[in-house]
Amino acid sequence: MGERRSAATSARWLAGGLLGLWACVAYVLWPRVRVVERQSCVPVERVLWAPRVVTAASGLAAALLHVDVRGKLRAVEPASRAQAEAYATEHALPFEPHDGLTISPGVVDVRVQLAPLGRSWEGYAHGTRAAVAGGVTTVVDGPFGSVPPATSKHALQLHMRAAATDLLYANVGFLAGLTPAAARNPLELFALAAAGPLGFYAVLSPMHDEAGAQPLDAAALRAAAEPIWRTGAPLLVRAELAADEEVARVLGEALFALEAERADPLTHLRTRRAEWQTAGLAVLADLVGDVPALRLHAAAVARADDATREQLLRARDRGGARFTADLRAAELDLISSEHAPCGEELRAGGDFVSAWAGVSGLQFVLQAVWTEARQRGFSPEHVARWLSEAPAALLGLRGRKGALAPGADADLVVWDPDVLIRPPHAEHHRLSGSPYANLSLHGRVDLTVVGGVNAFSRGLHTGRRCGGVLLARSARTASSAWQG
Repeated sequence: MGERRSAATSARWLAGGLLGLWACVAYVLWPRVRVVERQSCVPVERVLWAPRVVTAASGLAAALLHVDVRGKLRAVEPASRAQAEAYATEHALPFEPHDGLTISPGVVDVRVQLAPLGRSWEGYAHGTRAAVAGGVTTVVDGPFGSVPPATSKHALQLHMRAAATDLLYANVGFLAGLTPAAARNPLELFALAAAGPLGFYAVLSPMHDEAGAQPLDAAALRAAAEPIWRTGAPLLVRAELAADEEVARVLGEALFALEAERADPLTHLRTRRAEWQTAGLAVLADLVGDVPALRLHAAAVARADDATREQLLRARDRGGARFTADLRAAELDLISSEHAPCGEELRAGGDFVSAWAGVSGLQFVLQAVWTEARQRGFSPEHVARWLSEAPAALLGLRGRKGALAPGADADLVVWDPDVLIRPPHAEHHRLSGSPYANLSLHGRVDLTVVGGVNAFSRGLHTGRRCGGVLLARSARTASSAWQG
């Protein structure tokens, strides 16, 4: 009996000793692991140079970029290669020349659908991984598509926590979705804004049932406009207005089309009627003139016919610089990818009428836009304005994102606009099947820098996931308005 007790006691001592040894090892090694992770996101102070740099002050010219240890641009100056190297030597810094290449501000994509909650779709880690492979350094996650949609303060914070606990390759911001109930409740709007979204997003017509979007009528949109203006956040509105019955009728007709027609993407485009867009823009033109200082953006404006142009010009005349649109009077204000990939269950086997309206396009937005822009005589300066500067300004990020200027975050892309990349591309989206992956596109991304740290270099991810969650500066203003 004594021997059994002795053996049991010995076993307990042995187990306790092993547990203690494991705890000691964990105590010694865990802090070191954490320190290495933090150190990997500490920027290296250095000087970059390229013969073509899109700067806020000088346009497209040879220039140097001084990246400091905070991940900020300390200096952006016109310079030859020799002058840039001398500058680096004078400041005792590493010199990184990018001969023959172009440096542009990192792309800021204002509307993507990563759907990280309740779906087996893209998610933050995979979505931002694809982003940096294409020179995108900031993405703004839309409110619809996830379960639950980000239409309440609680749901919005769930999205933010999910991003904050993930390892992000790029920066992630958020849009709060408007519902008819919230639109008529200023306290709820102030509570939403206090959570820190970069803007509000509303739709005027029904979307796919899986999206979780609730359309607003003109009266609800008008009720929300003044409280949103007081928060300082922009309001983005999908510029289509149609009654539920009209949308159901048009989609119903398309559903009875022949199978070959339903496999044609043009059939889907015909379900988005031009008069819906004109009606939606008329509502926005009225709104931007009625509410002073409201920053209003018309999203998903795809046509430039006479009726659309008339409403866009009226909105611009009434709102001035406060009104922007994807397409304004045949002039582009900004471009976003509308990246909205979905699982196989919503792709409907190539049926464009029944399928979820979204593709994997985040990784290729820079190359796709540049390929078309260069054929029309535009320059990398125009592309930087559409993809970086204007989106950052809309979201209240001017001075931090979207431009290469002293004091801005060192978010940039080094690329070769002249290289034609032939398929197949290395696609980094979690859900493959991007239509761009099978095209020959101009523009090879050589380096993507996020906050001064290399996230993607020469076709490979560096393993440094140094993106962060972006909260609006207006959140404090919203909190004060709410409490007052």
